[in-house]
Amino acid sequence: MFNETQPAISNGNQSNSILKLTIERIQSHTEKWIKSLKFISSFNNICLDDQVLCIKSQFVNLCIVSSLGIINPETKSIQRNGINFSMEKCPMMRDQRFINLLSSMDSNLRMDPIINILLVLIHLFNSSTPNLTSNYNIRKEYIITVHLLQKYLEEVRGLSPHQANLEISKLIGSLNNFLIIFKGKQKVISVSLKTIKRQSQLLSEILEIID
Repeated sequence: MFNETQPAISNGNQSNSILKLTIERIQSHTEKWIKSLKFISSFNNICLDDQVLCIKSQFVNLCIVSSLGIINPETKSIQRNGINFSMEKCPMMRDQRFINLLSSMDSNLRMDPIINILLVLIHLFNSSTPNLTSNYNIRKEYIITVHLLQKYLEEVRGLSPHQANLEISKLIGSLNNFLIIFKGKQKVISVSLKTIKRQSQLLSEILEIID
């Protein structure tokens, strides 16, 4: 018997491995986003170039918004397929502003999958995204999606028009304010910009293939 020593991993190799894993996860997550979005008619109503631009510019925000529907701020965990996964090491879970954001929202509404996807679309349809082919079409889909959220809150969740307006203001306004000041996401953006912004052709091909 002898002790087999493991080869030392240099800091450079470790950093490259982490970066490679992060890039793979970003690409996988992007592909999943696209496959899901292609089933939504409002997303298909905008041209291919604008689809690519919206996904690239809003990628980090979309990840944060989608996480609202699965994160439990009390246990700092997410639940997938009935299994809880700890999120304590996630930078966002150490940001008190994010915890306050989660706590300020009605959990029954925040974790409603229909409301979550509508919030994702509202943030996707950002007419201030640079170089859009048609800001008008993006703005139109944004307004339609907000209207759908209003109707859903009234007709399905049973809120009065006044209550629905208040909840929309809270859901959209509070979230927008958080996304603007959330400095932690800059670390994610620095990685995303190295990958997503250089993947226009890849995104275009995936969007064209998945019909």
